[in-house]
Amino acid sequence: MPSYALICEQRIKEIQQSVNITTVYVTHDQEEAMSVSDRIAVMKDGVIQHVGTPQNIYRRPRNIFVATFIGRSNILAVF
Repeated sequence: MPSYALICEQRIKEIQQSVNITTVYVTHDQEEAMSVSDRIAVMKDGVIQHVGTPQNIYRRPRNIFVATFIGRSNILAVF
């Protein structure tokens, strides 16, 4: 049986697509944000750090905070 959170995510996407509306969805769960969203804004201390598609944010994070917050682990130190 699917979890309540998964059912809610699916229902929100269905409503968004059927009504064709913009929805602001606030979460601290990165996986949830990546699965529900067409576009994501990553914020730190009230300041937007990166806005983009889930794929763009994951593959090309704008800074170290975004990379570590989203869970990207292949960060190399450059000297």
